Order: sequence, then C-alpha cells, then structure tokens
Amino acid sequence: MLIFNIVLFHSIKTFLHFYFKHMLSYISMDKYFLALLGEAGAAGLDRGFSVRYKVFWDSYLNEKQHWIYFKKYRRSILEKPIYYIFMIIGVIISLLGIGIVKRVNEIVEKNAIDFYVRYFDTKDEDIRRILDDERRHLLMSKT
Repeated sequence: MLIFNIVLFHSIKTFLHFYFKHMLSYISMDKYFLALLGEAGAAGLDRGFSVRYKVFWDSYLNEKQHWIYFKKYRRSILEKPIYYIFMIIGVIISLLGIGIVKRVNEIVEKNAIDFYVRYFDTKDEDIRRILDDERRHLLMSKT
C-alpha cells in the first residue's frame, strides 16, 4: 500500500507540474484566461479536499471568489470541465491522507503565487487580496 501511495503521489506531482508548466508556456496568449482556468482548477481541487477535510472549505470559498473575479475578464467553456476534473482529483488525493493533501496543496499554491507575482501587477488591490489569500492557503500546508 505504501508503494502504491508513493507511486500515485509521484504521478500526481508530475501531472500538476506539467499542468502548470504547460499553462505558463501559453502565457503570451492571455494571462486572464490562464488565471480563470487555474482558479477553476484550484476551486475544484479544494472542493475535493473539503469532502474529507473540512479545513479546506474556506480555501474552496476563496478560490471560488477568485474564479468569479477572473470571469469579469474572460469566460471559457473549459471552466466547468476543469473544475469537475480537479474536484475528482481532489477527492482521490484526499483518500491518500492529509500528508499527501498538504504536499499537493503546497505545490499548487506556490505555483499560483509565482504566477500572480510574475504576470500581474502586485500593486493592484484585487491581485494583492488574491495573493494574500493564496499565501494563507499555502500556510495550511505548513501546519
């Protein structure tokens, strides 16, 4: 069972790494589009985590608000599929235990913070609020 968890965690980590690197390679396309889909995925992941670990419920609500914020700039038919796919992934990850959930959350939040710092104006009040939320979510991985 331990070997299965290690292999599954490595597969999930590789998938998330590829997902974020692939998204960032299209940054010249539209940063708002990528933020929209990223927040849809983050909301789905946190919703999946919150099925088993209620501590992620507030994080889910924050990610949902971020998603709504980016809907002002772009819309996509990919939003809902990404949300539901990541929600299922979140439920599966939560079955592996809180340690794995915290590691995945740490990877996701670090990449989100890096994305916002690199491609958005951090002096913007809304982006600053989103960054503060993301940093708070990252702290959940440390406790």
